[in-house]
Amino acid sequence: MVTLSMVAFLLATSPISMAESASNQVISDSSTKTKQTLKSADNSIDTQFALVAEQLWNDYLNLSPMTASYFDRDFGADKLADLSPEAIEKKQQKLIEWVATLEDINTDALSEQNQINHSILMHRFKGELAKYQYNAHYMPLTSEGGFHSSLTFLPRGANFKTKQDIENYLARLAAFKVYFEQNIEWMKKGLEQGFTQPAAVLKGYEQSISALIATNPEDSVFYAPFKRQVDFL
Repeated sequence: MVTLSMVAFLLATSPISMAESASNQVISDSSTKTKQTLKSADNSIDTQFALVAEQLWNDYLNLSPMTASYFDRDFGADKLADLSPEAIEKKQQKLIEWVATLEDINTDALSEQNQINHSILMHRFKGELAKYQYNAHYMPLTSEGGFHSSLTFLPRGANFKTKQDIENYLARLAAFKVYFEQNIEWMKKGLEQGFTQPAAVLKGYEQSISALIATNPEDSVFYAPFKRQVDFL
């Protein structure tokens, strides 16, 4: 269900100020799966909302492995985001469905807290949908950061407790090549259509890239978890 950590993330990535999220929420959806969820729920609108909101959030995390890791959820822990045209189209269609689900709710019937929760989910889904609709993925480098810098979350968030945790981390490192290639292809397409940052705002930008490159693998920022958790290893 929607949690305080989820709200903190949404607030951190959004200019809209919202209150913290609570656990109770519901939605009426046109999808068979959601209708079944609503049928099986009790008569409390807020209880139903909690069930469906959690379902939507889990579906979202299934397609957003990096976000899932941020919330310490085990969805695609061995994967990075798939930025292939097919995957982006799939996620865009899902976002349209999720937005429609939320729009089909009579928010007046929800508690004040759940009206806030509804707004948080709606803002998240609509915001990401707009990025796809306006081709933000054509320009994955901006003056504020880029797809490469977002990967620095991986070593900071790595917490090896089992052999599988290590294998998941290594699998993500191995996926860098495809992830970079996909982003580069989108940038090329963006350049063809005039999507690019002004040169002035990118002055010195290469430093954010060179800082992640190490001649000695043990000096790499991505090697840090193995130094930090040497006792476990």
